Amino acid sequence: MQSINTVLVALDLSGVDETLIDYIIQASQRTSIRKVYFLNVQKDLDLPDAILRKYPDLLAPKDEQIEKIIEDKISSSPYGKLNCEYELDVIEGNPTEKILKWVKIKDVDLLIMGKKLSFESSAVSSNKIAKLCPCSVFFIPEVMHEDPAEFIVPVDFSQPSKIALQQALLLRKQFPDLEIKCIHVYSVPSGYHTSGKSYDEFSEIMKENSEKEYRKFVGKLGKEASGVECKFVLHESDNVASQIFKYAIKEQASGIIIGSRGRTLAASIILGSVADKLISINTHLPLFIAKEKNSNMNFFEALTDI
Repeated sequence: MQSINTVLVALDLSGVDETLIDYIIQASQRTSIRKVYFLNVQKDLDLPDAILRKYPDLLAPKDEQIEKIIEDKISSSPYGKLNCEYELDVIEGNPTEKILKWVKIKDVDLLIMGKKLSFESSAVSSNKIAKLCPCSVFFIPEVMHEDPAEFIVPVDFSQPSKIALQQALLLRKQFPDLEIKCIHVYSVPSGYHTSGKSYDEFSEIMKENSEKEYRKFVGKLGKEASGVECKFVLHESDNVASQIFKYAIKEQASGIIIGSRGRTLAASIILGSVADKLISINTHLPLFIAKEKNSNMNFFEALTDI
């Protein structure tokens, strides 16, 4: 699993900015982060001509005003100073497109964005960012635990699941008291009745098989993963994303880490339906979308046209 050395923090001048800044300052003090890029994208940086004519000496350019606001937020954090080099940019354009472009330009390892509790409209499409971003994405809500206690990792024993669990194990190095729990949602195949078994009997067979697959899965990750427990949940009425989210809420988890999964060769870029739905339904738990950085970059460039 690639270490995180460069981070892009997307700010929007809302209340969630302070949470993002506080988090990255704490992370810089506990990890090997070497550079942080703070980015704010405005649709229009031009001030109206009438205002400029009336107050030619009074108003600073809009980008300078915004930079001052963000610098004040960084310097006033109760968690001290950022323990690495940082750069602040205020640019003009479509926020979703510019964030994706900056990820490529700055060659970052992780994109951090806010996830608001309210359902107010946003200029940024979280789902589009998560789908197209060529590196991992961490969505952080307005309120976040100072020291995370437990992270949930959905697994299906695939390569993306492996990446997600490895990321969780890396996070545990930052927070030694962090507990990691996996969840696997299994289902009973529609043709189970042809086996002569009842639904409940076949459900037990599928669970036992999932438990066996999980032991093989964590066995390949070494001693660090050997003690990670897994909850096996039968997929019934709710969709898988809802079952995962409800389990995380029940566990009072500090967040969820899930691997990006697709049905094509661009699996590290295109999310599967579970991750996509988690982004939509989850408004108050940190959600980390773990990816292999820059896999299928040509495909990414074709989709984003940058």
